[in-house]
Amino acid sequence: MTWEQTCVSDDEYIVCFQHVMSSGGNLLDLDLAEVERRRVVETKRSLEGEVDDSQAEVPLPEAPPEEGGRSGPFLLTGTSFLFTWNVGSPEDPHAEWLNFLRWRAEQAVGPFKGVRYSATMEESLRSEDVGRVHIHEQREVCKRLTRASLEPFQYTTMAGLLVRPNCAVNYLEAVGSSSADGASRGRGAAYRAACDRAYFYVQANKYGTLFTETDWAMQTNFRVQARWFDDLVARGKLSRDQWLQYAADTTVGFSSRKRNFEALEVYEKEKAMDVDAAELREKIASACPKKPWRPDLLQQAKDWLQQFVTVNDRATILVLWGPSRSGKTRFALSDVFGLKPLKVDVGDGDALNIQSWDHRTHSHLVLDNVNGSDFIMRWRHVLMGPPEPVQLGQSSTGMYAYNVFLGRKPVICSMDEDAVWDNKKWLDANCVVIWVGEKCYVP
Repeated sequence: MTWEQTCVSDDEYIVCFQHVMSSGGNLLDLDLAEVERRRVVETKRSLEGEVDDSQAEVPLPEAPPEEGGRSGPFLLTGTSFLFTWNVGSPEDPHAEWLNFLRWRAEQAVGPFKGVRYSATMEESLRSEDVGRVHIHEQREVCKRLTRASLEPFQYTTMAGLLVRPNCAVNYLEAVGSSSADGASRGRGAAYRAACDRAYFYVQANKYGTLFTETDWAMQTNFRVQARWFDDLVARGKLSRDQWLQYAADTTVGFSSRKRNFEALEVYEKEKAMDVDAAELREKIASACPKKPWRPDLLQQAKDWLQQFVTVNDRATILVLWGPSRSGKTRFALSDVFGLKPLKVDVGDGDALNIQSWDHRTHSHLVLDNVNGSDFIMRWRHVLMGPPEPVQLGQSSTGMYAYNVFLGRKPVICSMDEDAVWDNKKWLDANCVVIWVGEKCYVP
């Protein structure tokens, strides 16, 4: 079988030719028939410039996966390309953008003429250089190109810098995704979707976007797929607000993404509160150095904690009673009782909301500002720490119900001196009340 017979189509012939040449071989050294030798010479010349304009437009061929990255000479081939020019730090980005558009209008002619395109200038946010920008362009040309050089696409900046672009056949290859060898390089509808995804990437209002221009607008000319903007927000290139806006524009899956959006907002708010609260506590500790607790109060607390050393089916409740600003809440939250307390503000409320309680991590429960003993009586079946989970949050539908297990962890209530305390035998038997006096610490 001859060399020519092994490579029937032009595409197969070019791939075979490039493979042999990259391996250090020279086909012209072989004993070839005249027609085969002529075809080798013509192929070699075509790789040094554009192919004949008479070639029919065909979909971008699916390239076989390469191990260890690309090797051999550069080859630009196809009808759709995603270019990136790193143009440095222009003095006037808008003027540089207009200069690029003028150059593009002059360059995109003949075999490089685009049937559709999108271009954008963006700040290079990860660069250490201040004001550094880059330009993306997704372009589809009229006829298939096969070139061995990007020289025709070199852009000269206003500062005189000659910039040769990076080039990828689609978005996934541009970002280095392993899935770039799959459907994104397919034919027909898959190929069209790969091109449109690159158009969306260029047009998307990402972090750092400065200017955008296109003749192939999203939604008007092609449908935006939800996974496209999901990918951008996951890569940290898209703000969450813009992500939700794209979800609303596409309508499909908007409600689920909105729920995710709201859940993320709540999570980040809670994390921010924890961080800010920790910073505030550090400032307070620095401005107001901690004073030692009163020895008599400390001894009473230790005596009460002794009940948790031995196993029992229930425990008493500690009530710290005293005037406002006496330090009883700080004392209840101190490491005297444990390193990770859960504090719940009760006030005038009747409900016991301890859904955040986790018996695996929390050391003790602090119910702050309890206004009367009736609250303790109402929730005594929970606060005494029974050896089984207790259901709270009951409602007519049961949708807000949850189980809680104190697991024999200390429960401490802080009460102001004007709180109401009823004279009941159960309270006398199951609560240890300590009058803290004017201050819990040594003045």
